[in-house]
Amino acid sequence: MVFPDPDDKSKFQKDTLFDGEIVNDIEEDKSITTRLYVFDCLLDRTKNLMSRPLQKRLGYFESHVLKPHIEWKRRVNPKDLPFDLVCKPMVKAYHFDETYKKLSTLKHNSDGLIFTAISAPYKIGTCEAMLKWKPPSENSIDFKLILFYQNGKPEYPDKRPDRFELHENRGKKGYHYYDELYVEDEWEEWREKEIIVDDKTSEKRLNLNGRIVEVFRDESRKWRFLRFRDDKTDGNYFTVVRNIIQSIEDGVSLEESLAPVRIFQDEATEERAENARLSSFIGAIAVGDL
Repeated sequence: MVFPDPDDKSKFQKDTLFDGEIVNDIEEDKSITTRLYVFDCLLDRTKNLMSRPLQKRLGYFESHVLKPHIEWKRRVNPKDLPFDLVCKPMVKAYHFDETYKKLSTLKHNSDGLIFTAISAPYKIGTCEAMLKWKPPSENSIDFKLILFYQNGKPEYPDKRPDRFELHENRGKKGYHYYDELYVEDEWEEWREKEIIVDDKTSEKRLNLNGRIVEVFRDESRKWRFLRFRDDKTDGNYFTVVRNIIQSIEDGVSLEESLAPVRIFQDEATEERAENARLSSFIGAIAVGDL
């Protein structure tokens, strides 16, 4: 990728740092376009922008990075670029309901909404001025799945375990039992697709024990299976588990989230709404799992 220097088009930028996420967008014709959605800018050619307001930081990115890059593409017409560069769309917080409705129309998967404070500086690590809203089913946790058999070992390969146990990562202390995974229809699919032959013993067995699974808690407080995370070797660390549980317990429903929006619309002009409680936030569509 090429990013021309905005002050000298014959040179390319260096020491510029921006924050974003690469996603595969599925177009209407089912083709895939890889895009880098940028949602912040930290350095502009060594100039530290982290203490500046979000709108200023994004302004630097659009004028000093994105605009010169687009002009370069028009002039050179390069082929086979690894991705398209775009600035992530954002709206004011009182358009939260409209933004939520657009989630289903995105060209990529999204798991919720991000509220970013306009005036807050960029913070490395956890930013307390940033809020994320997710539907309950998207507040997920990664555990290690352990199959428990009352007799210690299954009599036959596809015997259903007595318990599907979820174990949490305690670091040097290993994995400890946390709770039970509630399994219904998944079992029939697993017993058909997850039977393998052990390389050492040549015996058939279920390829489930010890795998990392992503789960969510349903309305009845049961843990449900979302997907296998074979891309991970470990589940979430126990402190992360506690934080996610707290997030689930403190969760706000869509109806509760929309309440302040409706108050603004019924009782305030747009100008007054901007000075109200949510005026310091920009609601942005979240891209993928953040």
